[in-house]
Amino acid sequence: MSLFSYLSITWSLVVLAVTLLYGVWPHGFFKKLGIPGPKPWPFFGTFLSYIKGFHNFDTDCYKKYGKVWGIYDGRLPILMVLDPEMIKSIMVKDCYSVFTNRRMIGPFSDRLTVVKDEKWKRIRGSLSPFFTSGRLKEKYGDRFIENLKKRSPDDPVQIKDVFAPFSMDVVASASFSVDIDSINNPDEPFAAHFKNIFNFSFFSPLLLILTLFPSAAGLLGKVGFKTFSKSDLEFFYTSLKKLKEQHNNMNHVSIQKYLYLIYTDVKYNHNINTTSWVLHLLSGHCVDW
Repeated sequence: MSLFSYLSITWSLVVLAVTLLYGVWPHGFFKKLGIPGPKPWPFFGTFLSYIKGFHNFDTDCYKKYGKVWGIYDGRLPILMVLDPEMIKSIMVKDCYSVFTNRRMIGPFSDRLTVVKDEKWKRIRGSLSPFFTSGRLKEKYGDRFIENLKKRSPDDPVQIKDVFAPFSMDVVASASFSVDIDSINNPDEPFAAHFKNIFNFSFFSPLLLILTLFPSAAGLLGKVGFKTFSKSDLEFFYTSLKKLKEQHNNMNHVSIQKYLYLIYTDVKYNHNINTTSWVLHLLSGHCVDW
């Protein structure tokens, strides 16, 4: 065997070992902390277990490991919590001071659910007054009930198909002061474009790439790779501009104040592009269509 062949085999083994080590290195995180969970696969973690369905996978883990367990989306460790007191601490008590950061997901990086530190606090502080219990309980609950009454008690009901339009109407009203009534008009343009933006497969090639290589999100954005349809984003961008123009002449103080907050927030943040602006305004309130 020549020296060149020997070096080629050696380097191939080194590259293979380093690659394998990269794929499994974070997978001992929960074991060191004594937190149980399903065994992860190299590179994929427990991501492939979602094939059986998110609910089924979570239910199986709850029955096997209890109220707290750890999973891995690719190389990223994720703590799953079902204990009410811990959830209250994470989402309410210590939310503003400790649990301010979430994972970064490419074009979603300006959403309320993923921005970090002071930026998260600023956006949350700006939006919170407009999602009060009073606004969320307006007229849409009555529409929702009336829509349910129209259905036959003997026919099965798809929970997502029932609650998604209701959530959409509430968010559209609280966020954009728009009454779209997607409960009774599921093909309304605003709702249709909203569906298109968030109607993606968790097993799409793009999501698999971002799961295995999270750092690729920035690179894909720089080369012009679009996660969402340009027409859908332009629809929301145009709609928001029209809403601002229409409401600027109204005397409704709360609407003017909210639109002013939107305007100033975007005006003085020169790093927000069209995609980020739309996703920033949706602010993590997307409906699981």
